[in-house]
Amino acid sequence: MSLTEQAIAICGWQCVSIALHRKTECKEYLKANGLKVANAQRKLASLLRDTDKSRDYLQSLDTDLQHTIVNNLLSDLSFDAMQEIMENNN
Repeated sequence: MSLTEQAIAICGWQCVSIALHRKTECKEYLKANGLKVANAQRKLASLLRDTDKSRDYLQSLDTDLQHTIVNNLLSDLSFDAMQEIMENNN
């Protein structure tokens, strides 16, 4: 499983679903806060091997930042990879 797939599995499908519905807002947030998003994504990547720490970190972020990170991660996935994650997490 890739780092992207792990991160999405950790944040949960409710967060993924909401983030997908907020795609336009997330793009605007990313434009205004690019460095903040990049730093948060780097920190998340460093924590992914510890599920509890990475989940706690994601939950500690403000909602806009959390959804923007999830949208960025989703853009890296193919449709088949998303389907596989959904099937494995149901």
